[in-house]
Amino acid sequence: MRRADHARTRRNCMPLTHHAVHAAMKICVHTSGGLEPHVFYVGGHRLRVTVLVGHWSDTTHRHFEVRVEDGRRFVLRQDIAARDWELAGVYAPHLSKKR
Repeated sequence: MRRADHARTRRNCMPLTHHAVHAAMKICVHTSGGLEPHVFYVGGHRLRVTVLVGHWSDTTHRHFEVRVEDGRRFVLRQDIAARDWELAGVYAPHLSKKR
């Protein structure tokens, strides 16, 4: 088989349902007393929540937008029924403009 032929027949190694089912990364979250996260772990790094930017719920999940010490923002999502936590979003720190 020629290289050009191989490129046309190559398939994605992930099943088509992969992205719909596994869109977020599972993480470990520690809450303080109630439901709000105060520490979570991503890639072996412990991240302490310094600010709870916002929170909202839908019928199946609780969402928490948090800021950590270095200014990055994360959206943490908890499956209400399974009580599992997922990393749903990551945002770079807001950089102030120099004048």
